[in-house]
Amino acid sequence: MRRAIASLSFFLLPAVLAVTIPIHRVVARESCKVLPLEITNFKLVEDSTDFYDVGFNFTFSTQEGRAQDGSCYLGAPKASGIFDTRGECNPRGLAFFRYKESGELSVDFDFMCLGHMGIPQIIPFNGSIPLKCDRTAGGQNCSQDGAVALNAIA
Repeated sequence: MRRAIASLSFFLLPAVLAVTIPIHRVVARESCKVLPLEITNFKLVEDSTDFYDVGFNFTFSTQEGRAQDGSCYLGAPKASGIFDTRGECNPRGLAFFRYKESGELSVDFDFMCLGHMGIPQIIPFNGSIPLKCDRTAGGQNCSQDGAVALNAIA
């Protein structure tokens, strides 16, 4: 009788594990919440070398409901008034900018966070940033003109 129970539990254990592992993955995906995401202190500097320097800070709410701050910095070569580039952010994230001379910047921001099980998840945001620009001898200095909150893409 003991052998029968031992062999039965030996064969049932993999089935139980196979059912529970996917459930943990779903929980981890749902636990990664970073809403809302707000950009502050955005700066774009165009210099005489046809190069852009971009930096900004961002604030988001963690899955526990705490506010957390981060920052991004990137450099990009200029191409006829429009640039597409990616920059590194801390904490983890990627920012993708499309700047047009119209004075507005469209932003795609992919934020990476870790769920309960340590599984990385990417949450995409997009939106636009109104800019106020001042011409300089070599280009222009632009700064954020008002509060900006990016929307999560479903």
